[in-house]
Amino acid sequence: MNKFDRTIVNLAYVAIVLTVIGQCTVGSNFYIGQVAYLVANIVNCSRDIYLRRPKADKIKNFTFLGITIGLIVLNLIRG
Repeated sequence: MNKFDRTIVNLAYVAIVLTVIGQCTVGSNFYIGQVAYLVANIVNCSRDIYLRRPKADKIKNFTFLGITIGLIVLNLIRG
């Protein structure tokens, strides 16, 4: 495994940290929490594509990405 591949694999840890940050902050500051989720979901989706993960993983992570984007947009619309 080359260095770039190892970096992509290790990005899972970044996604975990961002998910925890999102969990801890979404109640007190919606946008900070949702942006943490958004970045974590983008990382996970990117990893799924690059690492050619199974279709189920891609569906799960792209679904979570869509939900996160939807929540941010709905909150912006509601003001």
